[in-house]
Amino acid sequence: MRYVYSSSPLFAALVVASIGAFASLALAQEKPAPVTVAAIDQTALAGRIDALLDKHYPAGEPGAAVVVSVRGQTVYRAARGMANLEKGI
Repeated sequence: MRYVYSSSPLFAALVVASIGAFASLALAQEKPAPVTVAAIDQTALAGRIDALLDKHYPAGEPGAAVVVSVRGQTVYRAARGMANLEKGI
């Protein structure tokens, strides 16, 4: 892929105006309420993550480990697949 850069003042002005417009839109949006551990349905979360891990990391193949934390508190921890294929573990 080849990128073309322009040194024209009009191009620079358009880039700056675009960045400013997107920044103002982002700042104008309401910020979501902070997430708390109590607000998370941990059973549903675990079910959805387990389903994804089981689908993409079957036993006997290279694996993955996942830890999800909210405000420093671990709400989910799991591992799937193999840690070392050569040793079979």
